[in-house]
Amino acid sequence: MRVDVFYRGMSERQRAWVNVGGVVLFVMPLCGYLFFEALEYVHSSWAIREVSRDTGGLPYPAIPLLKSMLLLMPLAVLLQGMSIILGAADKLGRR
Repeated sequence: MRVDVFYRGMSERQRAWVNVGGVVLFVMPLCGYLFFEALEYVHSSWAIREVSRDTGGLPYPAIPLLKSMLLLMPLAVLLQGMSIILGAADKLGRR
């Protein structure tokens, strides 16, 4: 999440604030949007017990499990964002 154009003349404390702002303003809303948009899509796949249309294709749980990854990805990115915030909080706590 480095933004070298802004980072050049900043102190470590200011860089930590930029990181926190970037996560809160960009990462968190994007993860929330992706998660809630994928929720109905994944739910319907499980509800209809979706299978591959091709003969000899993937059996029942494969397609819904693959689509469930659409829910795990924003959660993993959100966890990384929280990690960035905690690292920045550590830098902000130091004087």
